[in-house]
Amino acid sequence: GEFRRTMDNLVRVLAAADTDLGQVVQTRNYLREEGDLPRYNQLYREYFKAPLPARTTIVRCLPSSMRYEIEAIAVKKKSP
Repeated sequence: GEFRRTMDNLVRVLAAADTDLGQVVQTRNYLREEGDLPRYNQLYREYFKAPLPARTTIVRCLPSSMRYEIEAIAVKKKSP
């Protein structure tokens, strides 16, 4: 649930900036537990499609109150 809420928030922020997940060029991903990485990767690929954005993932870096955190850099969609 936490990952999906995070991604829903990211989608809303991107929409407010007139862009979307398809325009994300880089993500920084933080996970509390290394064992969460396989599930995180599965969920990540539900939201990001090929070509995937450049990605950095760091584990064992979050407080116990957080499981995931994601930062994203996106470009604006080109106007027609």
